Amino acid sequence: MAAKRSDDPATENEWIAAMRESSTARANALAAVWDPRLEAAALARGRRKAHHPNLHTGLRLADDPNVAVWELTNEQWWMTAMMGGRWQTAAPFFRRQLLARWSAFLSRKYGSEAALTAAWGFLFPGEDLGHGSVLLAPMASPMAAVKLNDTNPEALAKFQAIPGPIGREQCRAARASDVIEFLLDTLIAHKKRCAAELKTWGKSCRLAPLVFDTGIGQSIQSQYMLMQGDAVAHDSYMEGVQTQALAFLLGPRQPAPALQ
Repeated sequence: MAAKRSDDPATENEWIAAMRESSTARANALAAVWDPRLEAAALARGRRKAHHPNLHTGLRLADDPNVAVWELTNEQWWMTAMMGGRWQTAAPFFRRQLLARWSAFLSRKYGSEAALTAAWGFLFPGEDLGHGSVLLAPMASPMAAVKLNDTNPEALAKFQAIPGPIGREQCRAARASDVIEFLLDTLIAHKKRCAAELKTWGKSCRLAPLVFDTGIGQSIQSQYMLMQGDAVAHDSYMEGVQTQALAFLLGPRQPAPALQ
């Protein structure tokens, strides 16, 4: 698979090799949020669809007033997947990109490792802000340190010496909050870039409301992301005991009053 656009020729061959790793394809899709080439490819696909003609009106969909709402993605579930650690199965190239962004986020926010340590209370063995080896942790479930950053060869031996998996219980709330802030900022910045591009494609794209996604999954972070768009249209699956509980709370349906 050839890159459509290369802002960094030095990494182009490595990017192509990462995309050819079929075993990581599902996790690699998450990287469209932080990888410029994947983002550009996603926008190119969207642009082709927006320029498709409506056979009934002859107008491009991007200009057609019959298209009342535009949506960037449908049920992407990005925050859920990322907090669940699915990014760990992406190709190493994309994991390194993500962890480099994480290090840059921490450097901008705290300015120094001393300030970072003061906020978090401590760093784990092998973590070094200057060397880019601060673990992207905690995740939703406890995970071994070596799985959280296996792209930094200098720190791997120290990570392997950390006893037990790292979870929320091993970290201060400030650290967990920074993980969520970083991921959410990364996602919203991506959505806003895509939204700005989509609004240049035609009259309907420019004037109709744009929603960023639909999937929420009972996630307040996803709800916050959706609120950055022109409108909110989300879905959340409820079945089994959840719907039974909802029916119980609502009580029996009352008959409609008779018309006088």
